[in-house]
Amino acid sequence: MRADRDPPFIDASEYERVLERALGKLEAAVEEGTVMVGGERFQVYGGAWLASGKSPSPRPVTVVGDTHGDHYTFNKIIEKYKDSFMIFLGDYVDRGPPEGQVYVFHTVLKLFAEGKALVPLRGNHEPPPELIPYPHDYPQALTILYGPRAGRLYELSRRVFDHLPYALLLEDRALLVHGGPPITTLDTARDPIEYLGGDKFPPQPSLLEEVLWSDPLPEEAGLETVRNHVRGAGLLWSKRDTERVLEKLGVKMIIRGHEWTPNGYKYDHGGRVLTLFSRLGPPYPNTAAAILHCKNFTSNKLEQLAENRTEECIDEITW
Repeated sequence: MRADRDPPFIDASEYERVLERALGKLEAAVEEGTVMVGGERFQVYGGAWLASGKSPSPRPVTVVGDTHGDHYTFNKIIEKYKDSFMIFLGDYVDRGPPEGQVYVFHTVLKLFAEGKALVPLRGNHEPPPELIPYPHDYPQALTILYGPRAGRLYELSRRVFDHLPYALLLEDRALLVHGGPPITTLDTARDPIEYLGGDKFPPQPSLLEEVLWSDPLPEEAGLETVRNHVRGAGLLWSKRDTERVLEKLGVKMIIRGHEWTPNGYKYDHGGRVLTLFSRLGPPYPNTAAAILHCKNFTSNKLEQLAENRTEECIDEITW
């Protein structure tokens, strides 16, 4: 049985300070084209970050899906895997209790700003102004908690949203995004950086929409990528396009969040797309949250996961 405890209340001044520190580090990363995270150097191309060789290494890697203000599950994940290199796939806010939304986003940004081994990706609930999801109750959460200071905190949050990386390419291993890979640039891009929109900042709105909003098309549903009419944004991308993306980038898997699943994870497209959902509680009916934890986050290990669609490296968290 789940025993909820209220998250610590984050003072408005403390939240503002962390938002400003994280924004400063993110802005510097874009300007300088590089950033240090947990002792590892990443190349920064606008909103696309690249890790070459075996980086991050040699520690284990933990990938976390949507959290949506679920501070209880979030704290269990942080405590258990705090010594690993953590990659969050976005959607920190909305849908959770106000205190939980602020606590989760504040903690992720604080750890990142302090130089801990954590990369925070952008989700569709960290939206651009032209593509606001429903619900987007984070502004209301700030008003409930902070009254007249909410406007300043949301303004800072929006600037942080716009500077969060939306794609992380781990060379030879995986592409990590919130929703899906870009498809409209697949035929025209000359190299992986152009393909991921790293040649422009801010990125093209259509590319960002696909990265934040797309879902994998079930294999039985057809061979061609189509518009995502269910969500009203992004694409339903096909297995054929997954294969083309993997070939273009030279990686084994696409790891993403964005969809709730009954057990917190699922494989699509022959095991080459792994979805992680790391939240428990209403409005979602999943009975488990899941994360990916690999002691050896290598090309060979990801190839084994994809081929076998195995539960190895998957940690399911329940109430």
